[in-house]
Amino acid sequence: MSIQQACLDEIHKLWLEAKENSRPYSVWIAGHGAVSKDCEHPDTPVCHAWLMDRDGIVKRSASDYARFMTVQSGVHWNSLRFPVLPSAIFNDRSSGTHSIGLASFAPVRESELIYLEFIWGGKFGRGAHYKFDEERQIVLCVENVWIS
Repeated sequence: MSIQQACLDEIHKLWLEAKENSRPYSVWIAGHGAVSKDCEHPDTPVCHAWLMDRDGIVKRSASDYARFMTVQSGVHWNSLRFPVLPSAIFNDRSSGTHSIGLASFAPVRESELIYLEFIWGGKFGRGAHYKFDEERQIVLCVENVWIS
């Protein structure tokens, strides 16, 4: 198994472990280029993308993910003269959970660490450093970077 697959498995596990009212209906997952150790959200290019829901994880193009994020930002058609309209998918449920969650992972430059984060909603997210356990073919959390 690859590190990439181990990261996807971890994100899927975290999603399944969330209480049903705290779990997004689906999740965009982005695989980023290498990030610095002090990174709190990957800011490097998206190299790979997947969409996860109750039917599994499906590979999508990085441009599909970029298009989704661009549309959700609203800045390309909002003149900013008026307040930005709230997103229809972020914090749109009474529990504060997103309808579509976000997750991403990236190797950490000059280390064996992997940065992995998930954001299920305003109060449901975490960014952490992981290590790949070759023997067990899984990623293991070694430290939290942030928790919402």
